[in-house]
Amino acid sequence: MPTKRKDSATAYAKAVMDGKVVACKWVRLACGRHLRDLAEGKFFWDFHAAEKAIGFLRCLRHYKGEYAGQQFEPLPWQCFVVGSLFGWKQKKGGVRRFQYGLVVVPRKNGKSFLGAGIGLYLLAGDGEPGAEIYSVATKEDQARLLWNDGKKIVSRSPGAGEMFKRTVNEIRHEASDSIWKPVGSDSETLDGLNPHGVLADELHAWKSRDLWDVLDSALGARRQPLFFQISTEGNIRDGIFDEQVKLVQSVLEDKDLAATAGANVFGIIFTIDEEDDPFDKKTWFKANPNLGCGKSLEYMRDQAAKAKLSPGKLRDFLTKQLDKRAEKSVAGWLSMDAWDACAGELLTQEQILERVKGKKVFCGFDASRSQDLAAVALIWEEGDVVCVAWLFFTPEDTLREREISDRAPYSEWVRKGWMKATEGNVTDYRVIAADVTALLKTADAEAFWYDPSHGHECAMQIRDEVGMTDVVKGDDGREWAQVSALAQTWGNFSRPYREIERRVIGKTLRHFGNPVARWNIQNAVPHVGPSENIMLHKGRSRGRIDGAVALGMAFAAYLTCPGSDRAPKLEIVFSDV
Repeated sequence: MPTKRKDSATAYAKAVMDGKVVACKWVRLACGRHLRDLAEGKFFWDFHAAEKAIGFLRCLRHYKGEYAGQQFEPLPWQCFVVGSLFGWKQKKGGVRRFQYGLVVVPRKNGKSFLGAGIGLYLLAGDGEPGAEIYSVATKEDQARLLWNDGKKIVSRSPGAGEMFKRTVNEIRHEASDSIWKPVGSDSETLDGLNPHGVLADELHAWKSRDLWDVLDSALGARRQPLFFQISTEGNIRDGIFDEQVKLVQSVLEDKDLAATAGANVFGIIFTIDEEDDPFDKKTWFKANPNLGCGKSLEYMRDQAAKAKLSPGKLRDFLTKQLDKRAEKSVAGWLSMDAWDACAGELLTQEQILERVKGKKVFCGFDASRSQDLAAVALIWEEGDVVCVAWLFFTPEDTLREREISDRAPYSEWVRKGWMKATEGNVTDYRVIAADVTALLKTADAEAFWYDPSHGHECAMQIRDEVGMTDVVKGDDGREWAQVSALAQTWGNFSRPYREIERRVIGKTLRHFGNPVARWNIQNAVPHVGPSENIMLHKGRSRGRIDGAVALGMAFAAYLTCPGSDRAPKLEIVFSDV
């Protein structure tokens, strides 16, 4: 008597609902929906079709990491996703039920392999002649990432090389005359697309819904198209990602919607529940279905430990490791406890300036507006530790007025020598130039980078008096900017800010307890942008962050200039002034 084939998708759903698999609210609702649909019989469950798609994935091979070259074995949650997408059908006509699929799962849970595997199955295993499959993103380079995963899987999988032909811009299945291409909103043309499958990777990074709308409208020419979206949680709000998440949540919570207008929408969201402690490892399994298999507990423990020390790292931990949106209260850039632990010995300004004599010094200059704070940040190495110090300047005549409006003890800071008040009601850049010049003449000035918005003339005066130049050639023959205006871009600042975070957490930064700098750091809030890059902005309207911005510029110079092993080197964009 033949053995009954296993129904992998249903087995996972039952395990979740029976409590054998720890799961969050949204996973339980997705599994409950599956079992309810089986019981009610409004749709046809073709588990043979489900297992066919799952079986296709088992023919593929890993292409990287410790499992490279080994057969891919879908985990139970992946079987549920793939089985659901390809196993549920309309009773009339036998076409697939789900036209849209959304999977939200944290990093390092095999989502890229899953997305690429689904792409290859749509290309070759779905029985669609002349299928057009597109991996999509706002930029074509980003769209190529998932598509490249597909190419690499083909190269590793036995027999796939004969089934698929790979070129620079497409993967082709000759037997069905089907193609898979990467497409972005910056591609030469989006006209004439006739997609059988659309694979949208990292939907959370899409700022605009224009590309989504173009592709969605193009689905109508196919009998059973699939728009598959897979992503981690993100920081861009009120975009197409939020819209799709809300749609899936509504479908999962509303039984009537799930059976009517939302019947063609599949979704599953791996996260922790609202009441869960994000630092309790028991809850991590809810968000990370690959935990212990591809994603290690050691890695999660390390990420959690870093998150406890830095609000910025906490935000990343919540969004990227637990798929939980960080609340507005998770606002600060750095943990002030961690910052204070990096003070080292408390030195006065005069002691600090004496300490930099003969040191290779990298400078960042945030001139700010004429009536605000101006900051020059200095960094130098002492062994494995990077030391940082500041010169702060502010106009004297408005000191008391701004002390009240900014709620900051400017007068005390001036009196104790942490800040210099220049005569008049605007900052005297001649004083800044004189003080910085005097300091750099005693040190080995490597770089002086500045904000082009204000302090150009001051920077040029410092350059000429210290004897620096705009462009020099390093020992390795590479030219680099010694004095230059640094463009205020995500790309220029994200890596330096991340390096500062890393050093503060690792206690390899010393700042000697400057209270003005501490206030600036405390006011700084990271603004997460494209590709998870960060820039800083003021968390409070009264706060000043000039010292933090100047420090970012100094670190940009430090990480870019030759003469050290500070890899990776930064690709810096300078401003024309």
